[in-house]
Amino acid sequence: MAAGLFSFKEIPVLNLLMFVCLILSFSLAVSAMTVRQLRRQRVGLEAIIQRLVNQEFYRADETDRCDDRDT
Repeated sequence: MAAGLFSFKEIPVLNLLMFVCLILSFSLAVSAMTVRQLRRQRVGLEAIIQRLVNQEFYRADETDRCDDRDT
């Protein structure tokens, strides 16, 4: 009696299941790209912070002393 693997009553259910799987895979791809972008931003910010921490800052009064010597 069954002409195929599935009966015609099951086709809308399979279409709905395929649609749900498509939506879930799309949302997983979007979330993976978001996580990757956030990791890149974090690495970039860490590099900026590391450069600022390692940079030697000169005090403003030292530049004033250099200006006083020139006069």
